[in-house]
Amino acid sequence: MRVFHSIEEASSMMAAGSAVTIGNYDGIHLAHQSIIFELSRKARAKGLKSVLVTFDPHPSLTINPAKAPKLLTTTAEKIRLLEKGGLLDAVVVLRFDEALAKVSATDFLVRYLLAGLKMSILVIGFNHAFGNRREGTVQFLQGMAPQYGFELQALDPVLVGGEVVNSSRIRSLLLEGLYDKATALLGHELELTGKVVHGKGMGRKFGFPTINIKLPGEKIVPKAGVYASYSLIGSDKQTGMMYIGEPPQSGFDLEVNLFDFSGDLYGQTVSVFPTAYVRPPIRFDRESELIAQIGKDEEMIRLNYDIRQNKE
Repeated sequence: MRVFHSIEEASSMMAAGSAVTIGNYDGIHLAHQSIIFELSRKARAKGLKSVLVTFDPHPSLTINPAKAPKLLTTTAEKIRLLEKGGLLDAVVVLRFDEALAKVSATDFLVRYLLAGLKMSILVIGFNHAFGNRREGTVQFLQGMAPQYGFELQALDPVLVGGEVVNSSRIRSLLLEGLYDKATALLGHELELTGKVVHGKGMGRKFGFPTINIKLPGEKIVPKAGVYASYSLIGSDKQTGMMYIGEPPQSGFDLEVNLFDFSGDLYGQTVSVFPTAYVRPPIRFDRESELIAQIGKDEEMIRLNYDIRQNKE
């Protein structure tokens, strides 16, 4: 899978034409995966390149930053998930600025997709819209498809337990601490990637040394509490437990205790994957009570959520 940052860059590999999907694809959840699978299937059948066009930053951060949602996936995390899926030939990450926000749906369709990517198939979700004022709706595209000679497929919503899968619902579930439900809709664990920074050393004092991770400002931080987790240290998976404070800690977002690990990770970028929500924060009157509870958390997580037997 190749990653491009402009239509002009990507056009060099589109001589045979392309099948395209377009959107924010925040989370690469089950509904997104359904679209990507169908896109890949159609592209292979017609000998076309399968292309996903997305944006950085999220359009809301440019159009209405005060109401912009926190992201399930940063652009780097999104690309890693798409590479792991192995179904796409190319991803085009367009910088979403005020100039792009003003491009009409017709102009985007004709110049970017049809002329630039030589698109002959467009696969989208049932409620997709693009272009200035989100005028590029399914109804709009249904009118344009015969006029410009491309095939349009708008997929039905994906349901899990009778619930429509979408990024907004997954964000809500994460903030409510319903992590199992959130990952059921995601179809994978949440990735939390950030830089290891210095903390106060309290974890080490208690006998449970932690790495403190600062996430990008646009990234969602799940509900406060203790989580079972694993972290990628190089190519190794390290089981551990993750704590999100309430109120948030000053200077960092996550504290992660890595079981049976003693390396120095300061300044490095680490990816943490929560596997289960264990408990909410608890306030203790005595330090000894806190240490005892952390020990119980570790014992339970080691017993039920140790992923080392599945180490890749």
